[in-house]
Amino acid sequence: MKVQNNEPKIINIEVDSIRRFKDSWPCNNIPESVDFICAVFDGVGDLVDLEIEDSQGDTVEIPQGGEPALAVLLQDAFVNCHEMPRAPGILGRQLTY
Repeated sequence: MKVQNNEPKIINIEVDSIRRFKDSWPCNNIPESVDFICAVFDGVGDLVDLEIEDSQGDTVEIPQGGEPALAVLLQDAFVNCHEMPRAPGILGRQLTY
């Protein structure tokens, strides 16, 4: 189910979605090591927190020139995210793209 309300959103962008996006955007400047992105948006879509990690869970920095592609990926994820089943005790909505 697509999310269509104005609640804050925590969106996990998995490696398959990242690779699919990078394949569609040549010269994206997003490092090959990026394996996971967690983006937190407020209810109107403003980005309030962002974590970008490799497969070991280490932080990855986006080099200069990669920001436009990352912005498009995040916007696409915000618009097209889907709700994940929530584990007991987890606060807030967990979404994936």
